[in-house]
Amino acid sequence: MLSGMLRVALLVCIACGWSAAGQKPVHLTDSTFEGATQASTGQTTGHWFVLFDCSERTGREDLDKLRKLWADLAEETWNENSGFRVAEVDSCENSLLTERFDTNSTSLILFRDRKMYQYPLVSSQSWPSQTQTLQQFATAGYQQAEALQVPVPKGLVAVYWSVLLAHMKELHTLGFLPIAALVVGFIVVNFAVFLYLNERKVSKVIRVQKKQS
Repeated sequence: MLSGMLRVALLVCIACGWSAAGQKPVHLTDSTFEGATQASTGQTTGHWFVLFDCSERTGREDLDKLRKLWADLAEETWNENSGFRVAEVDSCENSLLTERFDTNSTSLILFRDRKMYQYPLVSSQSWPSQTQTLQQFATAGYQQAEALQVPVPKGLVAVYWSVLLAHMKELHTLGFLPIAALVVGFIVVNFAVFLYLNERKVSKVIRVQKKQS
């Protein structure tokens, strides 16, 4: 009986250890960021501490240390008592977020109380070396930083053009300028047709409503 209880207790401990060890920063993208953090719509999902960094930046010892530190922070604060969630955004793969928060360089941003607070990464020498430093900033130290307004996500048309220009630039870099022109022409025509049909549909609904009234 006792050995059975010890066996169960051991399994529980192992499971808890696996759960804690397996906790990693939440990976956010252009399409998932706002839904997860609600950064500009009330932040009802809690406080979020987000690392914006580019996966293509490799070989730098200071960056490797910061990424390791960020993973350790997620592991240490995975339970609900920490008061914030740890996440990361690949700036090279999520251009809309990079442009929205101006994070072309490595950045640490805390989203809480409907504001955003940027951890001062002035130089690699000033980067944090302990998770306790980051926890202190996320729970109290942020009050010493400037409270910034959270920029709202771009509208549909703005997002459309941002993506279009990004693809244009990529095609131009590869030397496919004629193909880029054709692609842009095709997309512009289709978008114009979409707007025209949508406007006709709205006009029809308005006419019907007027007749009924």
